[in-house]
Amino acid sequence: MIFARYLAREFLKINAFIVLFFLSIYCVIDFLEKNTRYFPKYEATGPVILEFYITQLPKMFVDLLPFSTMFAAVVVLWMFSRSGEIAAMRAAGMSVFRVCRPLVVIGACLSLVSFLLSEFVVPRT
Repeated sequence: MIFARYLAREFLKINAFIVLFFLSIYCVIDFLEKNTRYFPKYEATGPVILEFYITQLPKMFVDLLPFSTMFAAVVVLWMFSRSGEIAAMRAAGMSVFRVCRPLVVIGACLSLVSFLLSEFVVPRT
């Protein structure tokens, strides 16, 4: 139980960092592209541009969540393997399924969150 909380905490921390990192990159690249074409054409002001990106965040989040979840799982398992924690758990008698169970449960929860966001929040924004 302690291991599951530890693994979940590390996974969620890395996943949040990856999501924020790629959201910021996505926004910057999209801004640079739209800043040369659309914003000057329609004379958009700063608050309008900020509101545009705030309303686009749920869609961007839904688009990036599967990639960030997979990438975070790989990074967490790589970090644990590199530090020898996976080998210690296997030596203590834990199965591979029990080691990966927190990641599977959190991945399923994030999948449900992504589905609910894409079903109820994204169409309104």
